Formats: sequence, structure tokens, C-alpha cells
Amino acid sequence: ADWCRFCQMLKPVYAQAAKKIGDHPRILFTRVDCEAKDTEQARAENHITKFPTLKVYRRGHPLKSEYRGQRSPEALYEFAMNLVKEAIIEVDQVAAVDRNLERLRKGVVGHFPNRESPNYQLFKTVGTELRDECHFIALFSTVLDDRVYYKEHG
Repeated sequence: ADWCRFCQMLKPVYAQAAKKIGDHPRILFTRVDCEAKDTEQARAENHITKFPTLKVYRRGHPLKSEYRGQRSPEALYEFAMNLVKEAIIEVDQVAAVDRNLERLRKGVVGHFPNRESPNYQLFKTVGTELRDECHFIALFSTVLDDRVYYKEHG
């Protein structure tokens, strides 16, 4: 909204972040003029009631929350890059699982013999779909049986 002071302040920051992202194949920064008559339906469908609103979409679907982080090019860039990083944390030692759980507090852990395991492929699919809901850690070891479990640190 051109009349909104906060939108005016965000505009150059957003442009700098978009420039820094460049032609990344999985990230697109775009701007919608929510004051335009032809955007009324999209504004209603996306629950845009205040300005500026930074919506985040993954594979065409909006995430549950809007971007609420710092309004700087660096923060927007880091946020976007984190959204496209691998959904599964891959490790090869039990101690690495524990270190990640200490940092993340909780997660779904899967044990697999290798990355070609059909069970790992399913785990990866589920982890990618639910990446915004939970953390996923894959432990590769030929000593452990295939299994998946939820674990909290502590």
C-alpha cells in the first residue's frame, strides 16, 4: 500500500533481498498491490488485513504463519534460504542424533541402512511434507534395524 509508511520502509529492503536471492530456482520474491481492485479476492483468500504482510508459500500453498522476522535484506535472505534447505538432517552416529535433538529439542528419528533404503525414501517424503511441523533426523547404520520414532531431548 503506497500510503503505508511501513510498506514504504520495507520496499527497498525487500528489493535488496530479492536481488540477493537472484535467480534461485526454488525461491521467488514477488509483490502484490493489495490496494488494486483486482486483488480483492486474493487478499480475502490469503487473510491479508494489515500492511505490509509477508506471506510465505511452499509448493503453491501458504504456510501457517507469516514472516515475522527482522526487516533487513540479510534476515529475509536467510529466512528464504532456510525454507529451501534439505528437510532431513542426515547423520551417521547416534551421538550426532543426540546433539541435534539437544539443539532442536525434539524430532522424528529414523534408522536406515543406507540412503537407497525404500523406508528412507518414504521417511524423506514424509519429512519434506511435514518439515514445517517437526524436525526429521535420519541415522544411517548397518548395525541398527530400520525403525522410526519420536524423541524429545532430555
